[in-house]
Amino acid sequence: MRQLKTWSGMTYRQLEERAEAVGEVLPRSTLAGALDRDRLPRVAVVEAFTKACGCDGDTVAAWTALARRLVDAAPPEPGPETSPPPGPEAAPQPSRRPTGAVRPGAKARAADGWEVGSSVRALLNLAAYAVAILSLVWADTPGTGAERPAARAEPAVGGAHPSGSGMPEAGRYRVRLLPSNLCLSEKPGSDLGLVYQAPCTSGFPVTLHPEPGGAGVYRVATVHPVFGDGCMGVDKADGLVNTFCDDEGFSRYLRLETVTAPVSGVRLRVPGRAGCVGVHESDRARAWARLALRTCSSSMAGQVVLFERLPGD
Repeated sequence: MRQLKTWSGMTYRQLEERAEAVGEVLPRSTLAGALDRDRLPRVAVVEAFTKACGCDGDTVAAWTALARRLVDAAPPEPGPETSPPPGPEAAPQPSRRPTGAVRPGAKARAADGWEVGSSVRALLNLAAYAVAILSLVWADTPGTGAERPAARAEPAVGGAHPSGSGMPEAGRYRVRLLPSNLCLSEKPGSDLGLVYQAPCTSGFPVTLHPEPGGAGVYRVATVHPVFGDGCMGVDKADGLVNTFCDDEGFSRYLRLETVTAPVSGVRLRVPGRAGCVGVHESDRARAWARLALRTCSSSMAGQVVLFERLPGD
């Protein structure tokens, strides 16, 4: 993928724009993280990346199939050491998540009965071969790439708090943005972990874990219906993301700041970084506007949330 980016001659921003032009989502922060670490990229990232680079349909399909096979061949995460039970060797238990915090929830396994090490080496050789073929295709194709285009919740912020501190206690909440009254959500069918404001029927709940002595600092846990346990935070490119808690390149904590004027609620901030989490002011009422760390606005439009406590918590 690094060689492919070099051959494309495009910057991360240009690749992000090209991906959007072909109907894909490829934030430059996500791509930079994928190319900057020696861990398996998500299949959706590989697909969006190859399309943005201008690959034809067959090449995109080959890269995507390769990415899936690499994910399937990845060894499961090692668990705690335990004494083996007597008798025949027990069948290995699959890991809940693939190695490298790859977001799709496929169980890690050896593909087609190969040994994992052999399959990965073979697939990496196949990847190198695919890159070489692609370079020849680009060399022989003039102009390639440039032209292709719920349950009822009770308000927890904005009203009285049992703790008397004005801050939400530990528990499970729905997060509603003001003034849109939309809720936090990911786009259906996407595994990129980007967070948007969307109708609350599409929203996901969060569980707040206050840090001891953290002065309003919380770990914000999530449970995705497909990908399981995760954490919400802000990545290096200032996007609000919902990803695995052990993933790299994002802040695992948010600082909650209560505000009362011009509207009552909570601002989401990142410890040690300037700015407030929200949507762009011009998108404050638009469904599926993306949340990111932005300059704090005096109007607070699109930068204030309510935490609504969910029943049973």
